[in-house]
Amino acid sequence: MNKSMGLLCACGTILLAGASQAVTVSIDTFDFELDQFANAFVTTDSTYTSSNDTDQLLGIDPFSVGDMVSITTGDTVSLGDHNKQESLLLDYGGTGFTVGSGQAARFVVYEASSSSTVPDTEGLAFQINFNNTGWVDASNNENISLLMLAGTPGGTYSNQNQIVFDLTSSAFNGGAGFSAGTVINTVGIRNITTFGTGTSDPDFLFMAHAGAAPVPEPATLTLLGLGVFGLAVRRRMTGTK
Repeated sequence: MNKSMGLLCACGTILLAGASQAVTVSIDTFDFELDQFANAFVTTDSTYTSSNDTDQLLGIDPFSVGDMVSITTGDTVSLGDHNKQESLLLDYGGTGFTVGSGQAARFVVYEASSSSTVPDTEGLAFQINFNNTGWVDASNNENISLLMLAGTPGGTYSNQNQIVFDLTSSAFNGGAGFSAGTVINTVGIRNITTFGTGTSDPDFLFMAHAGAAPVPEPATLTLLGLGVFGLAVRRRMTGTK
């Protein structure tokens, strides 16, 4: 086999090997590539963590916030001390995610709701920052909605406040917003509102950058690989260089 033939066959092999798809989940209207958590970890000064099955219903286990907590294992991180401000930090371990357009400009937070009809007060009882560029009230969100979760396929499930943040908004990055191509390495959250009341202990199950990277279908990659191989054979048979 000559060098050009070998190179073309290698290209076909690489294309076929690329058919494996990233792990993604869809929640409501958002797609999340779970590979973003490969090197991520969460630290928190809260002592309130608990096990909850809600994330299993949403299909994101074991990538919930609580499962990445360094101090203990649990599916929920609750900033639950009513008498002080607590925080958590989602650190992507130097890998980060890249701000894009459309869904890829969104960061979505899921907070357990005590309501069955509307987003509750706790849903916005926190502040958030990206790359440590300043705390922003959760009220500066693009959209908040209540996901009504049924208690199936079994277990104890709570409704979820789905809070959507547009990273390009002027609310972030000191009023400039984050431009497409910016890499976000850390996400911080801390509780707010009147301490000493039950509205200052938001409970977080999942938070992630939306906009899963499109992955070509395996069939498409197979056809492309065969096409490259076919061209190589034709060139060899006709003597084309």
